Amino acid sequence: MRYSSTRGESPAVTFDRAVIEGQAPDGGLYIPISIPDKPISGLRDASSPAELARRFFPDWIGKKVDAALADEAFAIEIPVVDLGATSSEYDGIHVVELFHGPTGSFKDFGARFLARWLSSEIPSPRRTRIVLVATSGDTGSAVADGFAGQPDTCVVVLYPFEGVSAYQRAQLTKPRQGVFSFAVRGSFDDCQLAVKEAFRDPALSELQLTSANSINIGRLVPQMLFYLWAALRVDCTDPVFVVPSGNLGNLCAGLLAGRSSMPTARYIAATNRNKYLIDYLNDEEAEVCPVQRTLSNAMDVAVPSNLERMTHLFSRRELLSLVSGRSVSDDETRDTMRRVWSETGYVADPHTSVGLAAALGSNRDRPALVMGTANPDKYGELVDEVTGRAVRPLTSWDGELDENVIDAGLPALRRVILDIVEGKSK
Repeated sequence: MRYSSTRGESPAVTFDRAVIEGQAPDGGLYIPISIPDKPISGLRDASSPAELARRFFPDWIGKKVDAALADEAFAIEIPVVDLGATSSEYDGIHVVELFHGPTGSFKDFGARFLARWLSSEIPSPRRTRIVLVATSGDTGSAVADGFAGQPDTCVVVLYPFEGVSAYQRAQLTKPRQGVFSFAVRGSFDDCQLAVKEAFRDPALSELQLTSANSINIGRLVPQMLFYLWAALRVDCTDPVFVVPSGNLGNLCAGLLAGRSSMPTARYIAATNRNKYLIDYLNDEEAEVCPVQRTLSNAMDVAVPSNLERMTHLFSRRELLSLVSGRSVSDDETRDTMRRVWSETGYVADPHTSVGLAAALGSNRDRPALVMGTANPDKYGELVDEVTGRAVRPLTSWDGELDENVIDAGLPALRRVILDIVEGKSK
């Protein structure tokens, strides 16, 4: 399996090289040159996510997946909760709980796989490898946890100042070996742009930079597992996957899994008020609007990076046949959270509630699998306000926040990277 750039001006590379580079030299994102045909019917007897990974991923990464690596990276439970079992109004709606990892986010899977792949399967770099990650809330803490303490590696996390929840801020600023977190005076899009520009900055060209955002194909490939595992659990090869969507990495992974194994599956992209994907599906010339802050803050993205991947992997006609969209307001998010709690006893975080709102408003002629992306206790104040349910702490960290605030833009990021490198070399 080889990967090419969406912009077509960089040579095709192996999975290892695509992971190391993070972003193609021409500024594009890596996509598979061809998509392996791996029917889900041949995977039915996989007994665990780790076994499914060992059997599915070799066609994508070009080598055998080590059993120990798979067991460690995918040793996370993925329950599929049937809401129809408690209320007939929810017949056919299932929540795929992807948040049982160490940071309570679906991004734990991809971050753990990427960290262990870089450390065990790819030779150590000539100097310290620097992993850059922009986060709107959950990616940063998942990457920080996954990479902390890995040899020859340090992580630089950028997150929007005042753009994450109190709990997310505590996770992001928690001291971890080799992890440096910075609050940026700007939006997630500002953080993401600075990371992208860093890969093309001559002043940083000699450094061993890679990315752990979903711009890195090494984050997307592991997330394909969610869709296969969930479809197998409900014994359906053509479900409707309802995906809370921000930067579109999870949706893109689902589309790849579908093309490979479930060609008749369909997708609902559930967004908050930041709905550029939906606008694009309606009009290819849709205008980009400034990012708006919402209750589902991890989806507060104005320009989703992975749309570039999706439009190169699928024609516009294909996308319109595969993906529909639904934008959900904050009021509807609250109402859905309250309604689902009162009618089924199920507690959903605001992102999953956006997905549930989209599922409840859809025509359910086949199972609707809602990707549950975050542990509701990460949004404890909101959950308590809406449902009255007591919050359960996810971590024992209760120290003071040590928040490092920097300006938006490449110059500030360049400065902190060079300071870190200089400190490492002393």
